[in-house]
Amino acid sequence: MNTKNDCWLCGRGYGIDNGGMNPGEMHRDEEGDMVCIYCEERISITVKIMDNPALLRLVGGIQALPKVEGVEVGLTFLDDDDA
Repeated sequence: MNTKNDCWLCGRGYGIDNGGMNPGEMHRDEEGDMVCIYCEERISITVKIMDNPALLRLVGGIQALPKVEGVEVGLTFLDDDDA
């Protein structure tokens, strides 16, 4: 268990000298470690991608696209309620 008040994954925390996050952006996970909402969402998206092999190829194709300044390409996952 991480005993510090920063994210166990990215190391950022809240406070003037510790990453500048707001307390609402941090919470304790199931193991009792502090995690930020941004890393938690990255973990969630990674699980969704790994759960669907077709998405692995799609994500690989997106990452292989040439970089264009000012343009971002990404994925949006719809919940069953949104479909």
